[in-house]
Amino acid sequence: MRYILAIDQSTSATKAAILSEEGEQVCSASLRHRQIYPKPGWVEHDAQEIYQNVLQTCGQVLEHFEAQGGGELAAMGISNQRETVVLWDQAGRPVGNAVVWQDSRAQSVTDAFTKEQAELVRSRTGLKLSPLFGGAKIAYLLQGDKALREMADAGKLMGGTVDAYLCYRLTGEFKTDYSNASRTQLMNLEALAWDEDCLKLFGIPEEMLPRPVPSDSVFGYTTLEGRLKAPIPVCGVLGDSHAAMFAQGCHGVGDTKATYGTGSSIMQNTGGALKWVEGISTTMAYACCGKVYYALEGNISHAADTVSFLLDLGVLKNAADSEEMAKALSGNDGVYLVPAFTGLGPPWWDAHARALICGISRDTGAGHLARAALEAIAYQVEDILGCMAQAGLRPTQLKTDGGPTANGFLMQFQADVSQVPVDVADGSNLSLRGAALLAALGAGVLKDEAEAAALRHSAGRYAPKADAESAAKWMEGWHGAVQRATLRPGQ
Repeated sequence: MRYILAIDQSTSATKAAILSEEGEQVCSASLRHRQIYPKPGWVEHDAQEIYQNVLQTCGQVLEHFEAQGGGELAAMGISNQRETVVLWDQAGRPVGNAVVWQDSRAQSVTDAFTKEQAELVRSRTGLKLSPLFGGAKIAYLLQGDKALREMADAGKLMGGTVDAYLCYRLTGEFKTDYSNASRTQLMNLEALAWDEDCLKLFGIPEEMLPRPVPSDSVFGYTTLEGRLKAPIPVCGVLGDSHAAMFAQGCHGVGDTKATYGTGSSIMQNTGGALKWVEGISTTMAYACCGKVYYALEGNISHAADTVSFLLDLGVLKNAADSEEMAKALSGNDGVYLVPAFTGLGPPWWDAHARALICGISRDTGAGHLARAALEAIAYQVEDILGCMAQAGLRPTQLKTDGGPTANGFLMQFQADVSQVPVDVADGSNLSLRGAALLAALGAGVLKDEAEAAALRHSAGRYAPKADAESAAKWMEGWHGAVQRATLRPGQ
């Protein structure tokens, strides 16, 4: 029996686990890291803290593993929060905090682009110009700090997404996988390389970026700073949403998954063909076994984070309460919550939109707010699925994963409002599992994608109970609320 060590470095925490070649989790450990909010709309992480948490969680699982008898560790896999960017020097020291994907400070960078330039970026990278993506974030940091600009021009500054930073610290190799590179607005999707014109538009030297490689490549070898007796290959690296898609077994054209977490990623496999749909992104799914899989994707910034907002307000005592509070009501009574805390992403792409709660009456209670928060997650997912349908790829089922899938109300409402069966994957962290499976593939422990997909199991299935007319009415109310959220002062 061979085993895989895997890391999932997410927005809120770092989790490490060891899985068997049959996909069974042997042991795990998790550590949360600080969320830093310097200004409204700014979100940062301490990259050094994240790296130390990677070492600490790996150390913990390795101790547990050895205590249980141990075994052969064949490889290591990494999944990571995606559009978050880190800048560091050649010694691996971060030169500042990581700028998190939720951060909207780079709006000034994207506002300066002309329509023609924005269209060029989208045509090359598949992504609509937005401060969400890494290119704008790196450009903002270079524009605002003369010392960083000088380091970059002198070839002494390194930058990239979290995977590239961790791989560099762990192995000394400066690489990133195609899936993470595709989320920077700097990689040409057809050439699978950094796009010269996009680099010039953002003012980013190619020398400061890692080399993009397939997701199942060998990214280097690590001993986890002496925690392993012998080095093992890091040979499965991809963004967390892509890792979840791989673990879901979405290898066929039209296969669709939704990952529910702090935010949410809805991704649909389009095979080896690039598809273009207004309102959502064309992106990389993953590249493995000598094949490239593309995808359509929509990203929601505030999914479970909406429930966290109610927790912070004291409306909820714990997140699990939201399910029973929502079920206790016969309907939403016209109450909608639009979680545009840092603007609205796809398909609206309005960074200036702001959150609101509407439809409140004197009879509105905490249960209405809890229900509105859960419904808002499902409405946003359905908006993305509606865009995908324009490409003729309306899914016949939606595979879901992530902590919020334990909420029965949310999953049933998703099935009802989307009018499609929802199949919940067994397992609490499919991003970590996907990284492990891909690493097993890269190390030759698994032979192909089909063998990896066969290890997926279902934890439950929700068939639509509401009719299409009710679903359309709910969406009409939601879109009315979104329209209010996008109004400017004086309108």
